[in-house]
Amino acid sequence: MLWKLLAIALLTAGLTAAVACGDDDDDDTSGDDAASTTAPAGETGTDAPDGGDELEPLALQASDFAFTPTDLTAVAGDPYELTVTNSGNTAHTFTVDSLSIDEEIPGGESVTIEVTFPVEATEFYCRFHQSEMTGSLTPE
Repeated sequence: MLWKLLAIALLTAGLTAAVACGDDDDDDTSGDDAASTTAPAGETGTDAPDGGDELEPLALQASDFAFTPTDLTAVAGDPYELTVTNSGNTAHTFTVDSLSIDEEIPGGESVTIEVTFPVEATEFYCRFHQSEMTGSLTPE
């Protein structure tokens, strides 16, 4: 019986010490972590390659057998978040050979792709319907 009481006392002391140490570590490092990961006021913390907060959004729709719009214009060299929405039932792709992009978009779904705009006008197309579905990425 004495051994059981001694074991319980040691276990309780060990747990108390562990909790106390854990609290000290959390208090000390939470301030350091917060300082190192907190973005300045007005920033979300999502870094774009150009140092901005977030990627600029662009949108493209694939329906029936056409893209809308057929020409996307943006700043050359800047990254953008392009959402391609397939509003039809037929699967399509958003393919840009020179940027190594080939994303399939099932009917009724959307995909979001990071696209860095090229310095020269570049064609995009649907790999399944290339004769009908083309467009261009045009730098400003």
